[in-house]
Amino acid sequence: MLHVFERDLPSVSARPARLPDADGMVVTPDTSIGRDAVSLEDQYFGIVYEDSDGFESTRAVIARKIKFNRDGIPLLCAFCCEREAYREFRMDRIVECWDAETGEYAEARAFLLEVIGFDKLALAAAEDVSLEKMEHVFAMIRPHVVLLGALSKCDHYMHKAEVTEIVRHVLSVADCMSLSDDEIKRVHTRVRRVRPSPDSVDAALDELRRRPPAQVVAFIAAAVAVVKADGKVKDDEIAMLDDLALELTGLGVEDLMPG
Repeated sequence: MLHVFERDLPSVSARPARLPDADGMVVTPDTSIGRDAVSLEDQYFGIVYEDSDGFESTRAVIARKIKFNRDGIPLLCAFCCEREAYREFRMDRIVECWDAETGEYAEARAFLLEVIGFDKLALAAAEDVSLEKMEHVFAMIRPHVVLLGALSKCDHYMHKAEVTEIVRHVLSVADCMSLSDDEIKRVHTRVRRVRPSPDSVDAALDELRRRPPAQVVAFIAAAVAVVKADGKVKDDEIAMLDDLALELTGLGVEDLMPG
């Protein structure tokens, strides 16, 4: 595991938490993805959730995956930032979502479509977006989004210029998919909201090692560009870049950024 990147829970979110006395859907961390499950990249946002008793809770979550119960109902599997524990939320009971950093509310279906590319009502998207295609695209770019997102956020802030560099790189990885403008917006949102955990960083490293060497070389070049993007090269960024380079190529940061 990379020693530089330590997962920080989000700071107090823009909306105050409102929780029931006890959550019924308590789960343990599960990194396995079943046949019908959809893996996410630790997406950070807020939800208003109505439980079976009609109580509406408000909480910030870090979404890890979507799976389905025996009745075929999609469940959002997420780390609840207030409970500091994993929970499962029936997606048909998510009544509203909000940006955990700005506090801006959004209609749940549209928000979840934009952020995680999944329709909680299992209806066709009105945008020029193929959900099946986007699932394939996200699988292609997943290790790049996770690792570059972790690199960008290791100083606790993702600069817009860093987002631009990450998006530019992952679009080149998925260039063969001929993405529409709406699909590119989905990729941009995916990058902007990613909040990788140490486990997802380790998994992304393992996955990237299995990719073609040219893709690894392109990733390292993108990592250097991300570190330089905001014009302020920070010690935490250099340390994590050094770890990534050593893990993937055996070269240190002094070989990648001489001087």
